[in-house]
Amino acid sequence: MYKGVTREPVLVILLSLITCGIYYLYWLWQVKNDINGILGREEISVGLYIAAIFVPFVYLLIWYKTDAAFIQVCPEKGIPYAGSFILWLILTLIGIGTIVAIYQIQSTFNKLWIVN
Repeated sequence: MYKGVTREPVLVILLSLITCGIYYLYWLWQVKNDINGILGREEISVGLYIAAIFVPFVYLLIWYKTDAAFIQVCPEKGIPYAGSFILWLILTLIGIGTIVAIYQIQSTFNKLWIVN
């Protein structure tokens, strides 16, 4: 079974802010690798990741696919998870969606890595 790296969600947020989003792009790459690893297939492609760098709001598709993967995998591992994509989308409209999404996505990954 695939096991990713545990990261502190608040540190991911702070590094993303301090580096003006550069660390966020690195972290999003890791999310792509982790989702593909836990599903055992390429759910998030390199092309989609590159598009997310250059086209505004394509990263929302990565969030959607991540949320869908969590909905599928978390119950199998006994981790309660309710879909959060709509919340992230609404919060993005008021400017804090990325912060909340980073925190929830990384927290969920950390729970998955502990269970593995």
